Amino acid sequence: MPHLFLSALIAFCFSLNANAMEEKAPKTLAHFIAQNHKNYRTIKGTLIDGSNLYSVCDKMPEKLQVFVDEWAKENTPFLHEAIPLNKSFDLNKMPPQEERDFFNQFLSRKKFVNQAKDNAVLPVFFEKEMWFVKFACPYRRWFTLKKTTQDWTVPNEAPRTYQTPSSIAYYQLYKNILEAENIKTIELLESYLAPIPGRDPIEEGPHDENCFVVQKKLNTLALLKNNPDYVADLSEQSVKDLLTLMIKGPTWDLKMNLAINIKTNNLVIFDFEQAKNESGAFFFQKNQSDIQEKITLSAIGFLSLIRDGAKTYRSLQVAPTFKTFCSELDKFPMLVKADPNIETIRYEIQGILQENEWLSKKLGADDN
Repeated sequence: MPHLFLSALIAFCFSLNANAMEEKAPKTLAHFIAQNHKNYRTIKGTLIDGSNLYSVCDKMPEKLQVFVDEWAKENTPFLHEAIPLNKSFDLNKMPPQEERDFFNQFLSRKKFVNQAKDNAVLPVFFEKEMWFVKFACPYRRWFTLKKTTQDWTVPNEAPRTYQTPSSIAYYQLYKNILEAENIKTIELLESYLAPIPGRDPIEEGPHDENCFVVQKKLNTLALLKNNPDYVADLSEQSVKDLLTLMIKGPTWDLKMNLAINIKTNNLVIFDFEQAKNESGAFFFQKNQSDIQEKITLSAIGFLSLIRDGAKTYRSLQVAPTFKTFCSELDKFPMLVKADPNIETIRYEIQGILQENEWLSKKLGADDN
């Protein structure tokens, strides 16, 4: 009898432990994010905010720093004009769409060829190598400043916004995840923060008024948004690694910022800037609902690239990528349940592939 009692007691304790574990296990994506919220905001063991980002991000090599500082010094009047102070914005008047054209005309007058529409992405030679000088244009900063002003709670202090340095925050987060997870199938474009002469020191905290980004140019990139059939060339491991990155370091528009390195067939992520309506008051992943939206949008964005690839002449070659991604998604059901659009687009892709497979077989039969 003592043995029976002891066995029953052990079984009871195990059941209590199992129930406790089940209660702690996240049942929804929102719950999962809440449990891991610090991880989304931590770089090199430091919880990031607007004041300490520069202290933990990678610094550019000394030789490159010399060239960048010299360029910034020569172009200080241009930088001050292109990157106005927050206090100069009229928040009561939404900037017209045409303001983006005006900004690009301004860059053109200054002899710069902009590689983007909504931001400055300016090719510059440093150390005989091509780099991009990048910063948020006034049009995008207006939206961020408007949202920040609504949320700002610090008395007697002008709102800080972080459109430009946000790209380095997410770049650094992704780099740390790739290293921690030993991911070799995804590449990032080397990126650094640089100071604007005559503005607040970035050592005290980078923000939209005092810094720009330098990013190395890679000539072997094919943007997936323009070449969706290239998803057929992705390895199974790279697709698995991409979902890991989506869950652990989500960005707001992964679809538009994915490329393939045609030399290595690795995925490349080249832009990490936050959305234009993200508040500076919640800089860098403080808002849990935003994190959930980024994760689901990333999954939907990659699925839409697969869908676009399925509509090309390489339709059937895209099928293995679709199968792998869906298999990985099914291991994380709370993500699938978080947004019904994920299932909708999966069914759509499945229908396209089935139709193309039927057509392929029919054409083959007709040829015979």
